[in-house]
Amino acid sequence: MTMLSRLNELLVDGGRLVISAPNIFNPSRFWFKATHKVAYSYEELGGIVLGQSFDVSGIYRTSNDSFLKYFWRLTLICFPPRILYKDFVKSILITTCKRG
Repeated sequence: MTMLSRLNELLVDGGRLVISAPNIFNPSRFWFKATHKVAYSYEELGGIVLGQSFDVSGIYRTSNDSFLKYFWRLTLICFPPRILYKDFVKSILITTCKRG
């Protein structure tokens, strides 16, 4: 949160900030390669950004898989993972704007 406070000081009113973090619901992305000190879910990260005087423009799930691989996961094998709170996108991306 200290970093977000500092970025808030540096940005002009209406300035934009884009934040990307690993998706903690992807087993291979976060559980086996935990490079971040604290794991945040979509809602937690959005709440932290809102608490630092930013407006959240959007929260997105990002992946660099091919369309066919993504479509396969989405249509054929996504139902059981959703029950178990698994998500196969690699990262989450938040776009924000400084309140002014």
